[in-house]
Formats: sequence, structure tokens, C-alpha cells
Amino acid sequence: AAVVENDASEELPKTENTVGQDLYTENCAQCHGNDGKLGVSGASDLSASTLEDPELTKVITKGRNAMPGMGPILGKKKSINAVVDYVKELRK
Repeated sequence: AAVVENDASEELPKTENTVGQDLYTENCAQCHGNDGKLGVSGASDLSASTLEDPELTKVITKGRNAMPGMGPILGKKKSINAVVDYVKELRK
């Protein structure tokens, strides 16, 4: 997994899901923000999301509205599931 340096003013949520966190930081944080609340280009507030696993998996894989599908980038189902789990952790 890539080592990610973060701006100290925007802390990442504490998590044991380092794979999901790294993938999220590399592929999602630029629009959703480290805490899921950034909302660039109309990105959803992930901390307020109520989507269940199947819907989260579909949106992450295929995209929605301005968000491109991340399936080709994330590749393996294991990686997609790690991001799904991490997004759910942003709700805490």
C-alpha cells in the first residue's frame, strides 16, 4: 500500500482498514475529502450516506452522476470491498 502524507489540518478518521483507507485517499479523497464531506463537483457527503453495501458497491464500481466508475481502477473485488468498508467508517 502506498504511504500517504496528509495535511495536518485535515485528519483522517482512525481505522484499522488501512487498505481501504489508502485506496480511498488515492482515488476518492480529491472530491469527497478525507472525512467524506468535501463535495467537490457535487460529490456526495459520504459521512451522511445511508447506502447499504450493494448500493455502495455499485456506485463505487460503476459511478454515479459526475463520479466515474472506480471498478477499472480498483480492480479486484477485495479492493472495492475495502473501500466500501472504509466509506461506512466515515459515518461514525
